[in-house]
Amino acid sequence: MSIQPLSFCCIGESLWDALPEGLFLGGAPLNVAVDLRALGQRVTLISAVGQDTLGLLVHKRLEERGLDTSWIHSSTLDTGWVEVSLEQGLPSYTIHESVAWDDLQTPEGGFPACDTLVHGSLALRSPTSARTIQNAIDHTLSRGGKVVFDLNLRPPFDQPEIYKPFLKTCTMLKLNDDELIVLQGVLGIDVKAKGSLQKSLEVIAQAVGCTEILCTQGAQGASVWKEGEFWQQDAETVHAVDTVGAGDAFLAGYLAAQAKGLSIRDALGFSTKLAGYVATQSGATPTLSDYKETLNAMSSTPTETR
Repeated sequence: MSIQPLSFCCIGESLWDALPEGLFLGGAPLNVAVDLRALGQRVTLISAVGQDTLGLLVHKRLEERGLDTSWIHSSTLDTGWVEVSLEQGLPSYTIHESVAWDDLQTPEGGFPACDTLVHGSLALRSPTSARTIQNAIDHTLSRGGKVVFDLNLRPPFDQPEIYKPFLKTCTMLKLNDDELIVLQGVLGIDVKAKGSLQKSLEVIAQAVGCTEILCTQGAQGASVWKEGEFWQQDAETVHAVDTVGAGDAFLAGYLAAQAKGLSIRDALGFSTKLAGYVATQSGATPTLSDYKETLNAMSSTPTETR
């Protein structure tokens, strides 16, 4: 009897990033979904696009990447887009409002069954989308699944009242080092008394009730805290073209590696290299065929489970 592989469901924004080089498909949950699929995982994307040319193009691009677009709601609002400006490869964003991904709806027939639900904080800016995401969370948790919350604090949609209630509903939290500092303040954690990154992540995990935290640290690498244990991975030196989507690739790489049975240390090493590669490419979702082969090769060699 064969065992079905793990499945993922990503819910949230689908949009176009307007970079200096042109339009690139984007949105954190979409990026994670595309990357998970590229790494050989079963994944469903729940999102919304407009009934416009950009919306049709989202469907086309996703289908080219092997994703089922039947879970994407057709909204009367325009497809979302974001103006991205770069300074030394680091992005800043102008995120337009009242767009299709502010109109996330529960799919007809209900949410799909999955082992892991992935969502971010940006789509929570809309009460309509926030309710839909909360329903998806409830659906997943009621069936024993895991919930991954990707904290994406983008001004002006970074107010604590938007995302703080959802911290208590995740089993895994993903953030970067800047967001870590913000979250410490929001949760009332004494920064001076935190001692170390490991201790900071542990205190946050205790405060929100999650069992695992991923923290990306840019050129310094990334870290994982899980159930009292801590892992740190240095980053390789790369020439960054733009870092758009690098954090999403890190999350997808880590989840895919864990689904393949890799140890946390190996999963962290793989996902850190993957994020570095994406930072050397234009746009958030470059092809990952070489990394899929690498992951398959790594998973064929037994490793420790921790």
